[in-house]
Amino acid sequence: SIGTPDPVTGEPTAYGDQTVKGVELGVSGNITENWVVFGGISYIDSENTNGYAITFTPDWTGNIWTTYRFPIGVTIGAGARYAAACASSINGTTGVEQATLPESLIFDGMVSYQVTENVTLRLNVNNLTDEFYARTINTAADSRRAYLGESRTYTLSADWKF
Repeated sequence: SIGTPDPVTGEPTAYGDQTVKGVELGVSGNITENWVVFGGISYIDSENTNGYAITFTPDWTGNIWTTYRFPIGVTIGAGARYAAACASSINGTTGVEQATLPESLIFDGMVSYQVTENVTLRLNVNNLTDEFYARTINTAADSRRAYLGESRTYTLSADWKF
């Protein structure tokens, strides 16, 4: 059994055992010699003894990532990450959902250049559309906080093989 704090006393209140059932499918491979695709999707049916969804457990999630390498040493890539809306808190006494974490769809991109046989430069851009989204929220009786996902982020890196 697990629980949540009682909003008045702060004492843990059990709301039952958890059951999670689901399926996950993935794919990876080359469409052509230079074009690679990776992806996955999952469906999770979760509930506690009272029949309510387990918090922070979206029923659908998915991702896809693809790259294409050009003969001149340049590789481009793009992908997306999706998470469906999910319950973010449940009142431990009544089992009623108190708040929902909204769905998110985030796009990422990458470009790299193979400078030499041993050195590659790479620029990754996460959250290309600068989507405003919450990764998690806290709805305790005395506070309301959201922990936001990263805004558009640029990362420049170099790989050196030896």
